[in-house]
Amino acid sequence: MVKVKNLVWERDEDWRWRGMPPAKIGQFCLNAMQAASGVWYIAGRQARYKTLDEAKAAAQKIFEEIICGQMDSVDLTKEGVNE
Repeated sequence: MVKVKNLVWERDEDWRWRGMPPAKIGQFCLNAMQAASGVWYIAGRQARYKTLDEAKAAAQKIFEEIICGQMDSVDLTKEGVNE
């Protein structure tokens, strides 16, 4: 089983929080931003959230989908590695 580590959040402005991987991956980050109406959103995404915590949870899910989307399962017995 593989678990993607949680994003590390830091407040960038009063209205923006930046979520970054615990290990640097280039300039990658997900910004949780608060609109003038008070709702939260992830920059570049359509969904809106009532709270910052909901937006952070959505950003974590996006991050996990990105990371897991780059993995592939391998049958080690077919690769010549047996345990």
